[in-house]
Amino acid sequence: MTTIPSGVAPSSTLQGGTPRIRPTLQYSARTPWLLLAPFGLLFLAFFAAPLVYAVYQSFTRSVRTGAFATRRTAYAGLANYREVLASPDFHAAVLHVLQYAAVAIPVMLGLSIGVALLIDAALTRWGKAIQFVLFLPYAVPGVIAVVVWGFLYIPQLNPVLERLHGLGLLWDPLASGSLPFSFANINVWMFLGYNVIVMTAALRTVPTEVVEAARMDGASLAVIAWRIKLPLIRQATVLVLIFTLIGAFQLFNEPQILRGVGADVDGAYTPNLLAYTYAFANNDYAMAATVSIILTVATAVASFAVMRLVNRAARA
Repeated sequence: MTTIPSGVAPSSTLQGGTPRIRPTLQYSARTPWLLLAPFGLLFLAFFAAPLVYAVYQSFTRSVRTGAFATRRTAYAGLANYREVLASPDFHAAVLHVLQYAAVAIPVMLGLSIGVALLIDAALTRWGKAIQFVLFLPYAVPGVIAVVVWGFLYIPQLNPVLERLHGLGLLWDPLASGSLPFSFANINVWMFLGYNVIVMTAALRTVPTEVVEAARMDGASLAVIAWRIKLPLIRQATVLVLIFTLIGAFQLFNEPQILRGVGADVDGAYTPNLLAYTYAFANNDYAMAATVSIILTVATAVASFAVMRLVNRAARA
């Protein structure tokens, strides 16, 4: 009988009747931490540390002292937060974000689910091609997409708008009341394909036995989609909803770039743009950090509330 030394594992291939042995890999308790170290260091350096420093800045204020008006940093307590929360500019920025979210979230969610269901139901033979075409705008950098759409929103450069104006249908996409729809149009055009792929992948996990059983019972495609598929892809739907909600709170590129093409947008149109104006126009980094922290907390609370509501509705 051949004795295999401890600490080695036999190979399944025999040579001359004797098992070929190879050493086993020895893992220590430190191995997982060594593998996680690169991510951890990058996370601390580029996410945790800036966030902590922003929190610190939000409780400070730059003051001038002495005969030469020397600038120094002083502790401000909650003064910055009180000032931002009482600011009419901040209130208007929050209102603009809510208006945008009220348009973008239902449209994005509805189109993502609808297109994914059509592709999954095999109503079209070109499902892969449709996904590819819809995903192409996602590969376009956001700034370039906003610039292109900014020119298309000018009636003199858009043949459709020019024809509508010729028919007496006057609509200005850059007018104050139209901006939420214009911004939502750009973001839906950019991110619809990505969300459709997420929803389609979730629909692929729906058991075919359940769908076939429903068909044998005489259920229509609409009933199968509403009663079977949608409840089974609730997690993917929540994921798309959260992504779109976070994107609404982070709205920045569209108002920032369209300010240069005649849009009715100022430097405080959204909270993100307000923080940018504080930092790079007013040179007030403490107030910019304060707006950023408030926006971060609001985004986290809103995302958590949506998840709780959806999970509670699922259990009901």
